[in-house]
Amino acid sequence: MLPGGPGYALLTPDFAAALAEGQPQAFRNFLLKAPSLFIPIGEAVGVIRHIDSFWRFRFPGDVKPMMEADEAIEVLHDFESTVAGVEFVQKADKSPQRMAS
Repeated sequence: MLPGGPGYALLTPDFAAALAEGQPQAFRNFLLKAPSLFIPIGEAVGVIRHIDSFWRFRFPGDVKPMMEADEAIEVLHDFESTVAGVEFVQKADKSPQRMAS
């Protein structure tokens, strides 16, 4: 399996080919496309950091994460909605690998 999971190969098929088959032209193509990946990667990292900071705010220090079922459903739904809006996630959800599983 390639680094970054199945969605990563979807976003960078040239990089996947370069790794799997040692194709220098594919790696060159990946490097040329790399700047266009900065914003989507930054967006994905920002979303993950936001979820992490919320969780640390909600459960500081050694507090055991406890909440009512209704609140947990709402929080997890918010997390899911936030992650679903990320370009990487949208592309990975549409990948043939994802649809086959």
